[in-house]
Amino acid sequence: KAEDAFELSSNGPIFDSTDKFAAWTIVTTDNDSRTVKALNLYQDLLKFHKKDADKSAYIDANLGRLNFGKNKAFGENKNDRYRAALKNLINDWADHRISARARYNLAQSLDQDGDKVAAHKIASQGRNAFPKTPGGAMCHNLVNQIESKTSNVTIERVWNDPQPDITIKYRNVDQIHFRVVAENWEAAMKRKRGNPQWLDQNEKKALLRKEIISQWSVKLPPTTDFHEAVKTIKPPKGIPAGFYYLVSSHNENFNDANNVCYYTDFWASDLSIVMRQRSGNGLVEGFVLNAKSGEPIAGANIRAWTRNGNARQEVNPTTSDANGHFKFQAINRGYLILA
Repeated sequence: KAEDAFELSSNGPIFDSTDKFAAWTIVTTDNDSRTVKALNLYQDLLKFHKKDADKSAYIDANLGRLNFGKNKAFGENKNDRYRAALKNLINDWADHRISARARYNLAQSLDQDGDKVAAHKIASQGRNAFPKTPGGAMCHNLVNQIESKTSNVTIERVWNDPQPDITIKYRNVDQIHFRVVAENWEAAMKRKRGNPQWLDQNEKKALLRKEIISQWSVKLPPTTDFHEAVKTIKPPKGIPAGFYYLVSSHNENFNDANNVCYYTDFWASDLSIVMRQRSGNGLVEGFVLNAKSGEPIAGANIRAWTRNGNARQEVNPTTSDANGHFKFQAINRGYLILA
């Protein structure tokens, strides 16, 4: 980078009116600056097309120099000046289809700053005014993106008393539906992927065909600002001990049509496992406890699996002693342990 490298300031003519920008004499000793050469090209384009009967090329060059300024200029007020210049272009050429592209750029800038309500309004205007143009299509896609329904469900891996929270993060969803379905742990362990909880599309569809252990629906406060909201709920009581999936859906049919299903595995169990920090003795050690009382569980069956290349290897099973303590020889770093 040259010592006298030209830097484009957002306070300069880059975001001024078209005439001021075109008349700007750029003074710099950085004669090899590609930024300056680009600015000169935009000036030449605007001067060349200013008297065109069809103003499309003129408007396009003007919008191009504003977006170039957004990408290259520096300054704390860059976004404000960029948006103000876009608004002026939109007002000056509201009847021209390229104004829809300017509305998209303005809406995108507002959306990136978190003002999704204003972005949605401006993009909707561009979509409605020029629906069969590139700018109208861009606005349409941005509206769909802002209006898209999203949700994410987080739960604890083991459910017991007191009941853990189900955390729902959502946007543009007014209701979410839940199912609890049982899964066979032994069958899950035979899958070839690295984790038995990972599911492919066929396995997800198979889960939806299983017997429903419990199901319910939750109404959600609307997200009128198009931003993500969070709600916590309690799961149903009385689920028998076992391995399950909690499946959430935006519609009550749990189908693929304009919908998202989210799959989260969990155990219903009165047991808990507390691992002992590795002490350098070459052992994996821990305790099996009653999750409610904290009392040790004697005689609990312990199984453990580790990865051996692409294969899953089960170590010799063991049981917990009178103190709930169990141990086995470490042959690897990571283990999946089942009590």
